[in-house]
Formats: sequence, structure tokens, C-alpha cells
Amino acid sequence: MPKAAARILCSLEDRVYLPKDTVILYDDFPDGMYFIDSGVLGVYSQNDELLAELGEGSFFGEIALLLDRKRSASVLALTWCNVKMLSKVSFDNVLKDLPLDIHKSIHTKMVNIANSRVKHEEYHEE
Repeated sequence: MPKAAARILCSLEDRVYLPKDTVILYDDFPDGMYFIDSGVLGVYSQNDELLAELGEGSFFGEIALLLDRKRSASVLALTWCNVKMLSKVSFDNVLKDLPLDIHKSIHTKMVNIANSRVKHEEYHEE
């Protein structure tokens, strides 16, 4: 396993959310991005409109993290959820230690995904 991948895996924090728990709140500053192990979470607009439901294998929180902006949606647990969180600090540390070409490639791909979601309000699984 490449060093960067191992560092990311070691940096993930386990989180458990109960139904109706808020994971992230619209307009908050980013603390990290999230990867869903199990459960279902709802993505809500600032007007509390359900935009999407995310399940196992989905991720969210990358928009604020990568584009250095406040949260563009709220995410609430709809069921019991097991989630892994990658903090902004850990993500930045892993990226800065990568060779420049790999760093740019990963960052560009993730920013493209984030921009696509912002542009199209696509919160579905990638």
C-alpha cells in the first residue's frame, strides 16, 4: 500500500451518528470530509429541502474542504450511521508530503468533483 494511502487510512476518525443527529451544518466552516461506512444520511439545503440521500460508499464534505469555503449544505443522519472523518489538517498534511505531480493530480480530481457538485447540486455517490 502506498505511504500516502496508509497515512490517510491511519488518519480517519470513526464517528457514530444516531437518527436525526447533525453531522455538518450549512454555513459552518469545514473541519474535514466524511466517508459513509453504513447507514443513510440526508443532504439538506439552507431551506431544509432534502437534496439527496447518501449511503454506504458515499462521501461528502469535500466541497468546503477543497474549495476553502463554508458548508454548502447540512447533512443529518436518517438512520444509525458509521462514518469515517478525514480532518482538514490530516488531509492537508498528507497532500503536502506527496510528490508534487501526485499532489496536483489528486487535488485537481477532487476539486473537479467538488466543483461539479456545486454546479449541479449533485450529492449522489461518485
